[in-house]
Amino acid sequence: MNDKVVSLTGTVKEQQLKTEGLTEHVISLEATLELMPAYRQRHEKLPR
Repeated sequence: MNDKVVSLTGTVKEQQLKTEGLTEHVISLEATLELMPAYRQRHEKLPR
């Protein structure tokens, strides 16, 4: 029984790390998407 608890604890820690990593990626993507309209506006005004 104790071995199962230890194993489950390890699994939970791994899943938590994966979740935190995915959360960081989502936050990064959200920030990028928020900045895109301003980037486009600046570059559309430049002469080509």
